Amino acid sequence: MAIALSSSGQESPSGNAAPPEEGQPQAAQPQDAKPKKPTGKPGDPAAPAPQNLLPPLTGGDKVFMVSGTVVTGVQVLRSTPRYYEIEMVEGQPPLQIPRRQVKNVEYDDIDPARDRLRREMFPEEQEVTIASGERVTGALRDKLMAPVSAELLSYIDHDLVKVLDDIRTKTQTKLQVDPSIEEKPASQRRWSVEIPPDKTLMALLREDLVGAIKYAEVVFEADTILVLTKEAAKARQAASTAANAPAAGAPAPADATAPATPPAAGLPGTVKPPAAIKP
Repeated sequence: MAIALSSSGQESPSGNAAPPEEGQPQAAQPQDAKPKKPTGKPGDPAAPAPQNLLPPLTGGDKVFMVSGTVVTGVQVLRSTPRYYEIEMVEGQPPLQIPRRQVKNVEYDDIDPARDRLRREMFPEEQEVTIASGERVTGALRDKLMAPVSAELLSYIDHDLVKVLDDIRTKTQTKLQVDPSIEEKPASQRRWSVEIPPDKTLMALLREDLVGAIKYAEVVFEADTILVLTKEAAKARQAASTAANAPAAGAPAPADATAPATPPAAGLPGTVKPPAAIKP
C-alpha cells in the first residue's frame, strides 16, 4: 500500500497526498508535468474512439493511420517504400505521408490517371449544366444550342413519333421516345409544326413540342434526350429520389457547414476531398 506524508509529518494511508493543514501553502505543481497518454487499443471499450481526420464520404480511398485516425474520401496516387502520395483535392499538389505512419489502405475502384486522360482526349463527354439545371455532355449541349436544320422544315398533321424520329436523324442525337408516348392513341399523337432555319433543337423541344403536346415532357440526361408523358416523368423522378434516399436507420449526412474534426498531431489540416486516383 502506498504511503504519503502529510504536511504535519503524519502518514496518510491513501494513494494521494493528504491535504495541507489550514494556513499551510499548497505544493506547486511541476511546470513540465504532462497529462498521461490514454492506453488501450482501438476497439477496446476503455480506449478512446479513433478520430476521423475528415468527414466520412461515400467515395474515395480510406487511409488507416497507426495512430487510429482514418483519412477518408481521398485518392492514393502511388506508394513507394518510404511514403504514400495522397491527393486531397483534385488539381492541388499531393501530400506525402510516411509509410511508417500508415497501417492500411482501402482502395476504391477509381483510376484518376485513366479518368483524366479520357477527359483530355474526349472533352465533349464531360458534363455541363444547362440553363434548366440539368446535367448534359458538352456534345449534347452544343447540339441543343444549334439549329435543327439549315432549311425550313414543315410537318403538317404528322405522327409525333415519326416527327421525332426524323429530328433525331437530322440532328444526330440520342433522342428517345418513351413507351408512355408510343402507347397514346394515334389520334392524340398528331403534331403540326414548322421549323425555321434559326430554330434551335432546345427551343423546338421545350417550346414547340411541349407547348403543342400538353401531355408531353422532355428530359435531358448526359448525352440522351428522352420524350415521355408528364406522368411518366413524375414517376421517373420519384423513383430516382427514392433510390438516392438514405436507407432506414442510416445516419443523416454530416452538415457541410459544421466545423471539421481537428486533425491528429503531425498530420495536415482538414480539406474537402474530391473523388480521384489509384496507384
